[in-house]
Amino acid sequence: MRADARTRQEPPTTGRQTMAETRADAALDPGVVPAGSREPTTMTLAQVKVLGIATLGGIFEFYEFIIFIYLAPIIGQHFFPADMPAWLRQVQTLGIFAAGYLIRPVGGVILANVGDFIGRKRMFAFTLILLAVPTIAIGCLPGYAQIGIGAPLLLLLCRMVQGLSIGGELPGALCFVSEHVPERRLGLCCGILSASLGVGAVLGSGSVAGLTAWLGKAAMSDYGWRIPFIVGGILGLASAQLRRYAHETPVFLQMRARNELSRQVPMRGLMERHRPEIVLCVIISCMTAVVTAGVHLFPAGYFITSRQFEPALVYRAQFYAALALIAGDVAAGWLCDYFGLRRTFTVGAFSLIAGLLWMYGDISPEALPLRYAIVGFISGTVSLSFVLLIRSFPAQLRYTGIAVTYNLAAAVIGGTTPLFLAMLVRANSGWAAWYPSLFCVVAVISAFLLHRYRKPINPYAV
Repeated sequence: MRADARTRQEPPTTGRQTMAETRADAALDPGVVPAGSREPTTMTLAQVKVLGIATLGGIFEFYEFIIFIYLAPIIGQHFFPADMPAWLRQVQTLGIFAAGYLIRPVGGVILANVGDFIGRKRMFAFTLILLAVPTIAIGCLPGYAQIGIGAPLLLLLCRMVQGLSIGGELPGALCFVSEHVPERRLGLCCGILSASLGVGAVLGSGSVAGLTAWLGKAAMSDYGWRIPFIVGGILGLASAQLRRYAHETPVFLQMRARNELSRQVPMRGLMERHRPEIVLCVIISCMTAVVTAGVHLFPAGYFITSRQFEPALVYRAQFYAALALIAGDVAAGWLCDYFGLRRTFTVGAFSLIAGLLWMYGDISPEALPLRYAIVGFISGTVSLSFVLLIRSFPAQLRYTGIAVTYNLAAAVIGGTTPLFLAMLVRANSGWAAWYPSLFCVVAVISAFLLHRYRKPINPYAV
């Protein structure tokens, strides 16, 4: 019985390449259209709507991330004793933020395992609710002056719940969208999903800056800091309501109809039969985490402290890079669908290495905004890592596979990258470019090795 259960967990394969496998090859190298293929290349209105509501989660995820970081000094004043040194309040506030970040893999495993069992749609809405409710709660929490030690403990609880939900949000959106849209538009759709994260970051920073300018520093510190959390959380709940009207993915419906859902805990099946894919996808996800932190977070502090550039100039350049990243994500996805995944990913990764060496080389303050924006645009290449993850796991385990590999890299490597870079550049400033470049090279090698493990998104397509 056990052997029979295992054989039903994944669609049967033979020594001869199936039509689904041929279509997988075509998605990696779109210049070749398989004989007899009827794969659509245009998206229907329903598929566009699915993509649209999926991007709402990405926007909200990074919106919440940015506003917490920007408001950390004010949050520390409200949730810790007034006589505590300012630096210690800041450290403890960021420690609470980091706790929610580090619990992401746990949330990813739990939510993704459930999603592979009961369906993508249910988790698609639930993860956003789980993120929105504690966000509203943070905006309503009493401070240390009102409830003492209970204030930071409640803040920690809210951050932990947010971390659990974030672990399942983006992987769930990637899985949901990939099983709805045409395979030959997967790159563009992943690029748009990735761009939504940048949109959320821009909205988050813009809302904090705008409110501060409108209310003034005193009012912002008194009550205004609560507004971005409450408004963002309400919009998150509205987005979750829209997700309830989305349809379950055709792939999951076919797996359920054929009784081919996983018969064991998806995480166990993943570890038993897909270890090479896990290792390679974690390595590729590490590139995404390092580039995100090393290109869009670390340079601001580096150019201000190490190069002595004016803060206003550096922050303006960072904003330009964030806008360029949004465009770069979409461009990388479109190029992937046109030229092929491996070719686009390889060229993009090595172009990013060249851009990093150029940006951190002999640079004047006047040249920083342009160079930073160009590197930000090229860094959109990392959005193609999502396509690689999606294609690396069978449909029965796809949600879990994406969640485990992406969140593990984001929590462990992405969370420590700014710290490692800060220590490395003290020994040699060249590490600012060498460190992310190293991950780019390793990711390209891993992408080539991962090609042999590719899976069709819809194994039942004809």
